[in-house]
Amino acid sequence: MSFVKSIAVSLVIASASVGARAEQAPPKPAEAHVPLRNLNEMIEKARADLATRLHGKVAEITVAGWKSVNLPARVLHCEVTQGDEGEATVPGYRIVLVFRARDYTYHSDTHTVTACPRIEAS
Repeated sequence: MSFVKSIAVSLVIASASVGARAEQAPPKPAEAHVPLRNLNEMIEKARADLATRLHGKVAEITVAGWKSVNLPARVLHCEVTQGDEGEATVPGYRIVLVFRARDYTYHSDTHTVTACPRIEAS
């Protein structure tokens, strides 16, 4: 086999190998694009709700982090843990708060906040 043919065969095999690996990789989920205009308000609502439920002070509750999400409304309102395939999504936030060394997660649809899992007022 000539040098040119062996290079051509090597390139064909290499490109087939790369193509096979690309097909096996799972698709990346789309990044959530949520407007930040209500984020601070939703964080403050979540902090106030947690303080009320746990008989603490808002000043004792810190924000560990937040993330923009697109989730089904039922998931954002903590009615279910996972939506159905093809279910419409709503832009919102996942907010993690800390109170007395314990993390609490809140979901927001940019208008309301819900502790998830739910926290019963004591």
